[in-house]
Amino acid sequence: MALDQIYITDTTCWSGYRLDVDSVGTEVSDIAMFWLHNNDRLESLGFMSEASITVPNVYDIPSILTAFFGRSSFGYKARQYADYLYRNCRQSPPDALRPHNGPFSGAICSYLPIALYQAALGIHGSEIYMAIDARRSLPKALVTYFDSNSYWQNYDIPY
Repeated sequence: MALDQIYITDTTCWSGYRLDVDSVGTEVSDIAMFWLHNNDRLESLGFMSEASITVPNVYDIPSILTAFFGRSSFGYKARQYADYLYRNCRQSPPDALRPHNGPFSGAICSYLPIALYQAALGIHGSEIYMAIDARRSLPKALVTYFDSNSYWQNYDIPY
């Protein structure tokens, strides 16, 4: 499915970021497939795009508040969480993506790419390529991080 079928826009090009490290992308996509196929929550998720493609209940207010009032720096708790992802979540999704997991649902859109890369990279790799707090980073903080890290390249994605 093309992006223009999901999001209606007047532009003919989207922008995306790519990590310039060959081996990581395959591992991240493998972990993403494990998460997708081992997650009870997928059936209850929801989102309504401008093109009326529906997946209800994606955003969770406590998650948004946690991210909004938190800091995206890669401090002690963020490092611990990256280690948790690396050690425990390479073949099944983290608790944050499971139903009834408490005040943080992991539903903030920037959580998923950060958590996937940290699950693949661990603490040491994350310090180089993804040194940002998965649970407290808003999309703007993630883009700012990408722009400041020379390993991430911005590409135009025509559709």
